[in-house]
Amino acid sequence: MTPHPEIETESEVVQKFLRKNRFFSKLYEFTRDGLIYGNSYWEIYTKGGEFRIAPLSPLEIDFQRDSLRRIIFEEDHPKGYTQSRRGREVAKFKFDEICHFQPIKLSGRETGISAIQHVMSLAINSNEVTDLVIEYLYRSLPLALVRIQNASERDIDEVENYLGAERINTRDHFCFSDRFEFKMDAPKGNRVEIKQHYELFLSLFAGAFSIPPSLLVPGLQGDKVAFSELMFEFYKSLEPI
Repeated sequence: MTPHPEIETESEVVQKFLRKNRFFSKLYEFTRDGLIYGNSYWEIYTKGGEFRIAPLSPLEIDFQRDSLRRIIFEEDHPKGYTQSRRGREVAKFKFDEICHFQPIKLSGRETGISAIQHVMSLAINSNEVTDLVIEYLYRSLPLALVRIQNASERDIDEVENYLGAERINTRDHFCFSDRFEFKMDAPKGNRVEIKQHYELFLSLFAGAFSIPPSLLVPGLQGDKVAFSELMFEFYKSLEPI
């Protein structure tokens, strides 16, 4: 039997839905937000008798909560969601008006877990350690100490301007009269060991991405032959993938 020309087939209805909602581009955003934030949300509504979807920012959506910040439940599911912007609630949704995607979810939890948050935290902490190590290195460098006999304020300014100039580099020579005593002196303290500040982070990054830690530090703990053997074994392990 030939279908009535005014009645759309199921396939046509689906294709129209995908086209009008730009479904696949929104699906990419939906999946991306879920992996980054642990949760992603679509508002589901009708317009002109047709279903529509609209992505919502994961940073603005939360469950409806009571005064003690506990999720409000209705039967066997949360009652609904709220949308807040700049600390003010701007919208409220019923439970079935939101499609809530959680790519990683623990039992007993209503919210998802970010797939990259822990790695991002490691990266942030690693950057902070890098800044501290740079400061540590600067403080451990030898200092130029100049002692001037019977110095005037002009003498001191002259030396400060000369030694403090950005144009000075390691090839420069300093010439002073007998009135000036000049020496280089390093601060007293522990020897700077850069490696020890990064081994923990390298191991954690390697674990997060399933990379053998020894491949990240080839020059620190082994020789070239051992490193080549490790690389060979690592590539062999990737073949099934």
